[in-house]
Amino acid sequence: MSELPAKLAHTAKIIQAIFHLPFACLRTEEDIAAYSREYRILPDQTWLEKEALSLILANSRKDSMNYFEDALRLHVILFYLDGAPILIGPYLSEGMSAGACQRLLRSRQIRSMTAEDLLIRYGTFPVIPDAQMDRISAVILDELGLSDLKEHYVFHESLGDAEAGYDDGDFARVSRENLDSHYAMEQDYMRAIESGNYSRATRLQAQLRHEGAELWSNAPELDSLRISAAVMRAMTRVAAYRAGMPASIIHSITSAAGRQIALSKSAREIAKINQDMIRSFCEYISSQAASRYSALVQSCLYAISQDYAKPLTTADLARELEVSETYLIARFHEETGQTPLQKLKAVRIERAALLLVSSNEDIQQISSRVGITDANYFTKLFRSVTGMTPREYRKRNRI
Repeated sequence: MSELPAKLAHTAKIIQAIFHLPFACLRTEEDIAAYSREYRILPDQTWLEKEALSLILANSRKDSMNYFEDALRLHVILFYLDGAPILIGPYLSEGMSAGACQRLLRSRQIRSMTAEDLLIRYGTFPVIPDAQMDRISAVILDELGLSDLKEHYVFHESLGDAEAGYDDGDFARVSRENLDSHYAMEQDYMRAIESGNYSRATRLQAQLRHEGAELWSNAPELDSLRISAAVMRAMTRVAAYRAGMPASIIHSITSAAGRQIALSKSAREIAKINQDMIRSFCEYISSQAASRYSALVQSCLYAISQDYAKPLTTADLARELEVSETYLIARFHEETGQTPLQKLKAVRIERAALLLVSSNEDIQQISSRVGITDANYFTKLFRSVTGMTPREYRKRNRI
């Protein structure tokens, strides 16, 4: 395969030495053919045929880090450097057991390979959890000056159209002891959400997701993950409500996660959506632990924190919260000492200050990103709050 571009070669060499993670530059048809021969496990992995892979390289998004996952749980990351397609992987995001191999082959109705043979083949790929791969990707992009690349997820369903229904017999194979243990873990998860303990909640969520795959062993992988995610959202809603979180905020977070998961095309993407959802709940519950604000004011504060970049008005907030504008202003001022618009301005300046010291964006870009389209007004407002112009603030506080 073609040599990696010089600007990537040094970083890739270090990462390969530590993680045994393959890097490939596929400039020619010969490169593509060699890659396909080396990493294709089964004939049914049609996306790894030379012609199919050529089409993928030609049509993938050039402005994105493209995260691919196939039905055998192999992951590949594709991005473009000076016009050349760079592939990272294949790799696995988690280790595979013999039982997991057996379930995967059964759910896909694959008979050309035994579970033992698949497990041996999996052993040739590095295992790199998603969180670790995110850090590796960030290092690569930062080193190359490509930190502004978007993320794009693709799932290649290339192992046939096997229909695997849900069989009540699956539950008969799960012992009472395992069900009791699973229930206890669910209760622990809900208590972690109630207390805003993000690290514990995410650990328990990962365990529950794994056990959920056991319960729905005949379901295709993505269907199984979506079922597990739906159950997780239901438990999270109940726990958040117990913690005193306003129902409107609970609905906003879980409904957004549900819509995203319905459109997701990979296990990695579903896991990231779930993780972001849990973080949103835990951060909110932790920040409001000592708050005496009413549900209405909490909901208004949350809406401002989420939508500050939009052309937001008090009327918009009142309409969303289903109260009159006059009542919202009065109640908000009574509890916080500010009007909603004063709080909105404060949040915008706070976010702008962070961008000024942590990015190279110009003042106009930052002004627009925080919802203020007039850069002159932004400068005047920023100075009235901080005592400095945006440029003075950046020069004095630059990280």
